[in-house]
Amino acid sequence: SARLFLCFLLMILSARYMIFIGLVFHCLYVFSIFDIYFRSPLVHGMSPHTPSSPPFADRLVLFVADGLRADKIYEKVRSDPVTKEGVTRAPFLLSKAKEGQWGVSHAHVPTESRPGHVALIAGFYEDVSAVTKGWKTNPVEFDSFFNQSAQCWAWGSPDILPMFSMSIPHMYADSYPPEFEDFAREGSHMDTWVFEKLQETLHLAKENTTLYNQLRKPKTVFFLHLLGIDSNGHAYRPYSKEYLQNIAVVDSGIEQIYHLLENFFDDGRTAYVFTADHGMSNKGSHGDSDPTNTLTPLITWGSGIATEPVSNVLIPRNTPAFDDMHSNWPLNTDSPKNRLDVEQGDVALLMSGLLGTAFPMNAVSVIPTQYLNCSKSEQAELLFTNAQQIFEQLRRKSSLKAESTLLFKPYSSTDSCEKKLQRIPELMEAQEYEQVVQYAKETIEMSLAGLHYLQTYDWAFLMSVITLGFLGWMAYVTLFIYVKYTSQSPLSNPIDLGKVPITNWVGLITIYSLIALKLFLENAH
Repeated sequence: SARLFLCFLLMILSARYMIFIGLVFHCLYVFSIFDIYFRSPLVHGMSPHTPSSPPFADRLVLFVADGLRADKIYEKVRSDPVTKEGVTRAPFLLSKAKEGQWGVSHAHVPTESRPGHVALIAGFYEDVSAVTKGWKTNPVEFDSFFNQSAQCWAWGSPDILPMFSMSIPHMYADSYPPEFEDFAREGSHMDTWVFEKLQETLHLAKENTTLYNQLRKPKTVFFLHLLGIDSNGHAYRPYSKEYLQNIAVVDSGIEQIYHLLENFFDDGRTAYVFTADHGMSNKGSHGDSDPTNTLTPLITWGSGIATEPVSNVLIPRNTPAFDDMHSNWPLNTDSPKNRLDVEQGDVALLMSGLLGTAFPMNAVSVIPTQYLNCSKSEQAELLFTNAQQIFEQLRRKSSLKAESTLLFKPYSSTDSCEKKLQRIPELMEAQEYEQVVQYAKETIEMSLAGLHYLQTYDWAFLMSVITLGFLGWMAYVTLFIYVKYTSQSPLSNPIDLGKVPITNWVGLITIYSLIALKLFLENAH
């Protein structure tokens, strides 16, 4: 047996086999990185959860200024010689910030257009497997705020709208030709096109009864994607006159749209949300975690938005509340409203709460109730719905993981979450709303930790397998060098191999066989 093993050893120690084994080994291990870290966190099969409280608005208008940095819209350009107040590039939007609520929405890496819009509209921070699609298309379908609306009207870039409209039958989307996205020219014409299209639709509705009634349907969303600022930032940089003047174009266009919509509906039941998907670095790029890329504006006003100052400032999770870029913002001193910071994904739940729709089923965010003009009972109801929606994902993901994992160990706080959710209806009936809010927030926090636990459940085992594989490869290369390039050779003393206890070989083969069997059985489900 020792001589047979020697023959096998000499065969695999030939240069030809070493090159072949090396190529196969490294190809498999490069692929393993994607298999471990780029698995979609999304699950399906959950039930939607809708708050029982009445909606705060009948319709919502979402403006997304692609590539707009928070500091470029909030900062003071000069002081007014009469009032001494700071003059900004977007006077209309900042006047609405004083009426409603404002703050900074903190984007997550990668700060690209697709992940930003997914966070804003679906409430989760991008399916990492989308990197294999170049952040352009949906590798896995997901639920979103648009899905849960009664209808959605959208105008904007052909790169953004199809991400949502392709899977939503009640979404009307109109995009300008791809040739409009010309980085060799100033880009504000794309934003002007979007504003004009909505204006045309409203004018047409005055003469078309069917369209008129359709636009007035409750739970309607208007989505205006404004790409000009991003285009000018890439072409001319965010400190250029093209970029800064485009902010004024957007501000003027939104002011016109606001007055048109208020005159058209004339019921005071429209909510407005203005934000951005990501910022722009001074080099005209985005994608990383630099504050110029992650800090984006959030301005809300209209039906359902709180008009009174909020005493407690929202501090984003794992993010500093303030930054070095905010000191020159007139709203910090001229406005009675505190800056309310949120995570970008929280905007999706804010919009769901305003319209009273079911929360996006894949969302992993927390509704910022401080933005809403809501009572304590409504706040408790919204957070309770939020907790149910996130726990539903935890329960579904845990069930799927248990079906495909040997000796599955569930998340330790799953039962605690369930008990808190079962207790909340009793507390609601007893009008103990503060206790409901506390239970809901604790359930959300534990459920999010549980989702992370399940997403990384196999990482330690898989990384151990990867480590063993590399150690085996290192041993193989060392043995190859020893046999080929030293004076010692197994041929000179083959009997030494026979002295190696057979239990060593059996043990090694058994370990790798058990690992292979475990992986095979789990992936067979």
